[in-house]
Amino acid sequence: MQNENTSIVIPKYVKRDNLRELLEQVYRSMEPSGRTFEIIVVDDDSPNETWDAASQYANRYPVRVIPRQGEKGLATAVLRGIRAAKYDIIVVMNAELEHAPEKIPELISCVENGADIAIGSRFVERGASRNSLF
Repeated sequence: MQNENTSIVIPKYVKRDNLRELLEQVYRSMEPSGRTFEIIVVDDDSPNETWDAASQYANRYPVRVIPRQGEKGLATAVLRGIRAAKYDIIVVMNAELEHAPEKIPELISCVENGADIAIGSRFVERGASRNSLF
């Protein structure tokens, strides 16, 4: 299973300020890999119109926005993004830039090399939180 296409699901609520940086970092981590990928931003009807801001980046990044109204919650947002995914490999990451986008290709490689699932963690050897003080 080499060079599988990838869907990156990002549930989001009121995180408009870091959106451009998040999309840029995901793009920079994926573009050199040569993989086809999409970024799915699932927005829970943010009052600051995060969904609209994300849509405006679609001309630069392979981003799709799923605005949700009347629904709230991380778990259901993730599931909604997974249901909308076009591709077989699915990466889920948060919108706060706590998950390191540069690690996405490593996670994908694990799946391409036979793993059923790959999970990044700051609690394992070589793991760290981007905002960690230690």
